[in-house]
Amino acid sequence: MRKIKTTSFSRDNEYEKRLLAHAESKTHGDYSNYIKRLIGRDMEGQPRPSVAMFADVPIAEVTDDFSGFI
Repeated sequence: MRKIKTTSFSRDNEYEKRLLAHAESKTHGDYSNYIKRLIGRDMEGQPRPSVAMFADVPIAEVTDDFSGFI
């Protein structure tokens, strides 16, 4: 038996479009297995990229459904 989780990506947000394109690229293979490998690395405590990695995304581009709650 399997449990299926979904992840949404905004079509209007450039950052999220790049995330999806990266995750779906052929170099990573199957999307589901790629996500599972990322989770596994996180569980093993492997180094994570720094927040500075995302510094090229202007704040104005970062939008989400909860922005009105801040």
